[in-house]
Amino acid sequence: AVTPHMHLLGKSIRVELTRAGSTSPECLVNIPKWDFNWQGTYLFKRAIDLAPGARLRLVCNYDNSAENPNNPRTPPQPVRWGEETTDEMALAFIGFTVDLLALPLSAPTLDEVVADETGGLAVRGAGFLPGADILVSGQALRDTAGVAATATTRLRSEDLWKVAAPPGEPVEVVVINPDGVRSPAVRFVRSGQARSLATVSAASYRAEALAPEAIAAAFGSGLATSTAVATSLPLPTELAGTRIRVNGVLAPIFFVSPGQVNFLVPKGVQSGAGIIELSSGDQTLSRGPINLATVVASLFTANSSGSGAPAALATRDGQVYSAVGNPDGTSNPVAPGDYLVLFGTGFRNTPSGAVSIRIGDREAPVLYAGPQGGYAGLDQINTQVPAGLSGAVDVVVSIGMKTANRVTVNVR
Repeated sequence: AVTPHMHLLGKSIRVELTRAGSTSPECLVNIPKWDFNWQGTYLFKRAIDLAPGARLRLVCNYDNSAENPNNPRTPPQPVRWGEETTDEMALAFIGFTVDLLALPLSAPTLDEVVADETGGLAVRGAGFLPGADILVSGQALRDTAGVAATATTRLRSEDLWKVAAPPGEPVEVVVINPDGVRSPAVRFVRSGQARSLATVSAASYRAEALAPEAIAAAFGSGLATSTAVATSLPLPTELAGTRIRVNGVLAPIFFVSPGQVNFLVPKGVQSGAGIIELSSGDQTLSRGPINLATVVASLFTANSSGSGAPAALATRDGQVYSAVGNPDGTSNPVAPGDYLVLFGTGFRNTPSGAVSIRIGDREAPVLYAGPQGGYAGLDQINTQVPAGLSGAVDVVVSIGMKTANRVTVNVR
């Protein structure tokens, strides 16, 4: 197994093997277009023998220019090795085994795949080794567990199998042992049907990506049997019988209705393309795609449309505050030197120094960017209106090369 790793400046990564006595490298992993939001471990179908004298080589390329849309700093700055997302690294974790006894490879077989009475995926066969995993259409399930003392013949996934198995569509199920040997595939069709589900940021109403701990809104039909609002913290993961999972992880819920559900993207969900699945109190199932990123800034607006005046506060002295936006989307006047408190979601995990703000044609200071503190998922940015502005001007919040939805203020 090989797990390559770089951060936002990475462009390509390659792992090569040169055997003893050879000058021609063999490619183990080649990712010509690196994507920080889509990382994983690559398991080889057949084990690769490494004899004494073999050499492994890691080749990485980076782009620390303004042309890199993922560059977290504008303008670009020198970057050193580090663990933070805005630092860089070049790693390839290599998984290997040392078999001094030359033990034979396993030979797992798979006889039956069923959805059990509690909603899990149960597989039955023979030759499963401790640590065996279930693969659904090639996707490993992180919640695979052996069933009681029969782990050599039975395995089960509680929830994550549903991410890779849309209702009504055939999938291939395989058991893979720790030595890399896979069982023959068994075709399986999950029963039922799923209605479509569209998910956007509850602030900007953009659908391109959402971040962990961001407030999101899902739209569809039959999403709940009644309308209900969460009344306490921590938020419940079930409201009026409705439950929602992001990549198999239960999400905290703010509000449910037959046509809309507002929820919090679960903390810790992995970046990249994913699946959101919702079940209502009458077991109606809805399902749709979701794209996840580490940080995605969205700003709330006064008219709840994602555009117009921001849902923000203005203050001159930090003691008296007034609303910036009106319900119709227009802006109340603010003055140069006023402090603005902007509310949004999805940017609480932004690395220090990665946020920039422009108001009109002027750069504005970032006085604070992080959690608001009083409400689940709500984030806050504090800034100040620069001198020399007048009239209707845009407020643009950027994190690296990505910008939040533009909002407008009226400077008198």
